[in-house]
Amino acid sequence: MRTKTNRQVIGKVVVLGLLLSLLVSTSLFQETINAQISTQLNTFPTPPPTSDLKVMTWNILGGRGCTLYRHMEKVADAIMKHEGLDVIALQEVHRAQASELARQLKKKGFGEFDTHFFTMKECDDSGKDFGLAFLSRTPILTSFLLKPRAYPLPHAPDPNPNTKNPCDRGLKRILAAITTRVRGTTVRVYNTHLTACGGTSAQRRQADAIIRLIKIEEGVYEFFFESSFRPILMGDMNAPPSRGAHSILTERFIDAWGNRGGGLTFPTRDPDARIDYIFVGRGDFRVDDIRVTSNQSLVNTFNIPGINKPEDLPKDPDALQPIPDHLPVTALLSFD
Repeated sequence: MRTKTNRQVIGKVVVLGLLLSLLVSTSLFQETINAQISTQLNTFPTPPPTSDLKVMTWNILGGRGCTLYRHMEKVADAIMKHEGLDVIALQEVHRAQASELARQLKKKGFGEFDTHFFTMKECDDSGKDFGLAFLSRTPILTSFLLKPRAYPLPHAPDPNPNTKNPCDRGLKRILAAITTRVRGTTVRVYNTHLTACGGTSAQRRQADAIIRLIKIEEGVYEFFFESSFRPILMGDMNAPPSRGAHSILTERFIDAWGNRGGGLTFPTRDPDARIDYIFVGRGDFRVDDIRVTSNQSLVNTFNIPGINKPEDLPKDPDALQPIPDHLPVTALLSFD
């Protein structure tokens, strides 16, 4: 019996080693900015006592690739309308913008946000690298098993089989992950921006990879820790509900929006698609509330001369608009 037991232990160690090797080898695109700012946690109300955390996802259209476009003052003003935010996941953001946004939020009295940036496209040494970012009101953990990581996702076909145009224009699609402790509970938060190129099949391949990577992380976490692995996945999926990538992701996650209807996030001028999502682990969270910021609210906040209502925005959703072309989504969550 002892020999058999020893073999089982050795087998587990070997499997664990392989899993860790996979995690380490796929974190090639990780980039870090840590913003440590003196805290002002009581400036704004926290979520209601029935909720444990409040999260936001937002594609801010910070630029197109290496072209730095958006200033962060008005983005900060829009974020500050959502009291008690714990974690913010941003897409289409530059490294410098993520750091500046944390600085603006502190300056405006919204509190401390630890910041972590992940590169999708390297630009130059001026801080303009383009990709994904997290802002967390509680510190982002950096221990080996819980540290921030970025995993490459399968490339879209190039060129686009439908339009023959270049796909993704040098962007490396990734799954980004951080860990933080919210109200004493460890939460693994993921952020991604799936391709809009190559059709449903390209998005499905990327969604499949996301599910596989998260399952590996879950296995490693539960091997070492007694607490539950509580994942949240946020981002711009470029896919409508119940189809393609969405149908794959909801095999593991719950779409926090559920079957409410509406929730359209794109384009800001006249939203007709729900492609920005907050997913939560099944059995890990209860969704207390979820909302999409109205396009009129963004117009009022950004206060651009000559733009008084959403209809004044450019009709072309791919144009570099004076206001982000996606609407932010926020959710109040509780631990189950």
